[in-house]
Amino acid sequence: MRNKKLIIFGLIVVLILAALFYGSFYKKNKEVEWLYDRLGVQLPKETRIWFSDESYGALGDGYRLYIYQISSEEMEELTKRGTLNNWSKLPLPTELSEPLFEKIKGITNEEIANLLPFKGTKGYYTIRNNRTNSLIMSRDVYDFSYNNVIISMTNLENNRIYFLSYDM
Repeated sequence: MRNKKLIIFGLIVVLILAALFYGSFYKKNKEVEWLYDRLGVQLPKETRIWFSDESYGALGDGYRLYIYQISSEEMEELTKRGTLNNWSKLPLPTELSEPLFEKIKGITNEEIANLLPFKGTKGYYTIRNNRTNSLIMSRDVYDFSYNNVIISMTNLENNRIYFLSYDM
């Protein structure tokens, strides 16, 4: 009887540990794969999630921000691979960066908006429609096309990749 209890207890501990391991592994993988699923940017397996935040309401409105940290060698490889060929070079035009900062601050909060490198000078950015994945060329952030958006930026100075998605 005692051996039976010990075996059951051992199995429960193993199941709990396996669930914890799987849960933490799956979340990291999900966040890393999100950039590939949305923009086709394959990140290395060693990618570290520097920041992660998401907030969605019952009707699907909300935002998701992931900030990935990769090594300088991986960032160099990413730029050489041509993955960012259809992205624009930073800095963002002033007539776009300031109103976009204000809009993102209104959707998220000032702390989240300040994490994005709107004033960055070394890197790339892309702004796409979240539903069609088409580039948004308009500079009017209050245009309807900016209601469901993916904004992604790379900062070559700190080797971070920023992924912000929001739906209004």
